[in-house]
Amino acid sequence: MKNLVMGVATGYDWYAIEPFIRSCKRHCENSDIVLFIDNTSDFTRNTLAGEGIILAQVPDALKNMLIINSRWIMYKIFLDRYGGNYGKIFLSDVRDVIFQGNLFEPFAEVENFLCCATEYDNIKNTKEHLTSDCLTRLFGSEVAERLADKKIICCGTVLGTLNAVKHLADKMIELLQRSTEWGDEQAAFNYLIYENQLEIENLIESNCEDGIILTSALFHAANPIQIQNNKILRGDGNTPAVVHQYDRYPVLVEHVNKMYRGTDFQPNENFNDTRSIFEQIICAVNSNNIDAAYKLFTRYLFGNDLTGYGNNLVKIFETVLSKDSSLAAEFLSLSIQSALPSIIKELNFQQLIKICSLTNSLMKSNRLILPQVKTLVKETLFAVAQRLYEEKQFEQGIEYLNFITALDVPLDANFYLLQARFYRETGRKAEALAAYSKALNF
Repeated sequence: MKNLVMGVATGYDWYAIEPFIRSCKRHCENSDIVLFIDNTSDFTRNTLAGEGIILAQVPDALKNMLIINSRWIMYKIFLDRYGGNYGKIFLSDVRDVIFQGNLFEPFAEVENFLCCATEYDNIKNTKEHLTSDCLTRLFGSEVAERLADKKIICCGTVLGTLNAVKHLADKMIELLQRSTEWGDEQAAFNYLIYENQLEIENLIESNCEDGIILTSALFHAANPIQIQNNKILRGDGNTPAVVHQYDRYPVLVEHVNKMYRGTDFQPNENFNDTRSIFEQIICAVNSNNIDAAYKLFTRYLFGNDLTGYGNNLVKIFETVLSKDSSLAAEFLSLSIQSALPSIIKELNFQQLIKICSLTNSLMKSNRLILPQVKTLVKETLFAVAQRLYEEKQFEQGIEYLNFITALDVPLDANFYLLQARFYRETGRKAEALAAYSKALNF
């Protein structure tokens, strides 16, 4: 009998899902993969279908719910209809999970069980006390205090037999039917386990320190990371079958990209809507097919309205600059630069700073920078410098203004007045007077 891996991939592109799919297919033989999808491009849907993934659409009636809550309803509906075809069920997050072994094998003979993965920290120590606060709101302060020293149980990776998983889903649906807050799912899950609310014969813990599932974010913050023989290992050399939250660590992301991404991506131009093209460019750039990425951009995106795709532009810009300095990469960089000013209003502060950092990289490598991008960077850095002056971080402010000067863009009186103030505050009288003099010339 087959096993089943089931998750939700709403709003994800193929690049985000690829490591999950490829690693699961490589290590979990005789298993079906079911993904609930919504807000998914035609390109990604087609690619998933080509990989043999069973796709289920998120029901319209559930689209207004938090996906982390509605997924339990979808799991239950699917298992009620098709669960009898499967031996063991693994409910999993998708974007930040990979497989390194067949997690079903050790449980082949275990009946009526649920295996849950604990994290490295206690409930009371979670970031911003989210789980503790949600426990208090849902079940009262007495329950929250009673569970404060318990290890966090992650609801993003759960393994079990059909009846156990369906029973869990029923309980989760019951507790979350009035929930509208992010974090309630985790609180409800921990409540069910620690307050003995589940009628399941075997509750098995996968400890992050030696269990079959490694929930890595908090664990690796306090423990060494090893990569040997193409596997992510714990510090003691133990190899978990599943690694969750790997994306928090660049060294693990680099390993996952190397192991579980295709290296010969070729675009499918039958899918040439803007979203599908962006997704294919991201895949092409990351597989070093820069020439294909450039051709896609210029053929389908250049000069178009790219509103809503600011994050994609910044992501592609960053990736292509890290790959190589070929002529195609240079042209793609310039094409992206030409599009950035048109979507400036939708970029958040961190994305703007990222563009500044990338421009700095371009300057250091003597690569071309379009005048409109220089103007964009100047305006961003000047706003940052003004804030730094208010915060009395004068030396850092001078660094930002020096970067603006290095851009070789037209400067005005406001720039030189701010520069003079920084110099005055740091005791550089001659530089301050020179800057004031330049300001007076306007």
